[in-house]
Amino acid sequence: MTVTELPTGSTTSALPLPWTGERCVPESAPADVLYEHVHRYLFARELSRSADVLDIGCGEGYGAALLASTSLSVTGIDVDADVVAHAAAKYGAPNLRFLRGTAGELDGCEDHAFDVAVCFEMIEHVSDHEALLRNVSRVLRPGGFLVISTPDREVSSAHGQHNPYHVRELSIAEFRTLLDGHFLRHLLYTQRLSLGSYMAAIDGARDGSASLEFSGHRDRGGWAADGNDLPPYVIAVAGDGELPSLPASSVLLDTHRELLARALETEDLRRRLEELAARHNAVISTRWWGLRERLRRLR
Repeated sequence: MTVTELPTGSTTSALPLPWTGERCVPESAPADVLYEHVHRYLFARELSRSADVLDIGCGEGYGAALLASTSLSVTGIDVDADVVAHAAAKYGAPNLRFLRGTAGELDGCEDHAFDVAVCFEMIEHVSDHEALLRNVSRVLRPGGFLVISTPDREVSSAHGQHNPYHVRELSIAEFRTLLDGHFLRHLLYTQRLSLGSYMAAIDGARDGSASLEFSGHRDRGGWAADGNDLPPYVIAVAGDGELPSLPASSVLLDTHRELLARALETEDLRRRLEELAARHNAVISTRWWGLRERLRRLR
């Protein structure tokens, strides 16, 4: 493929991309989708400060721009020429560039050019996973590492979910096997969207750093525990050398509570509908309503 590099801040139109479900578009993505995608990039940003970073399947470019805010340099690569042009026009920074190229070849990326490679929600869009990871190994410097995510096929299949843009999804076991074939070390995280409450120690944990998690749902004024809410996404940090210092867990908090506000609006609408239904039933059960219906039939 011919490699096309566009300078950031070019004259190409930077109007928002349409929301199709294929990639995250910050201006129009549902809040839950934005939480999931931005959280991954913020996690990777903390691991790649002052590094040369490659963002594989950069899409709209928002993630590469986040990484560029703390990295030495960021190269975003995507197969879609229009998307690459959009990213270059929208996100301007001297340490940020965008290339058109394929994930299987990483066109235009020189050997041992990057300290960190990032590949979020992209691997399921290609069939040749081996070629992708071979090229990641090629472009990483000694001691470099990959941060990569995938949907868990077993979870999406159990829920009957099918994404037409996905070519080949992986189970956790398959994901581990793939990583083991290309890297000496890896550490896995799971990711899921949750709506609830968060507690954090300000004086230091007394009994270790493990988190205490409860999952469930409201049930007739009480709380019912759920034991089968499996996380739909898996994230790995993989490399041949010592991996960077990694947290036990990572949390993204929305201080504007956009998703919670939507849930409260839905709950308010449900209550209003119930009130209207109750009023309607009360009206049609009155004697006046019965007389009205009789008169209507006599006409």
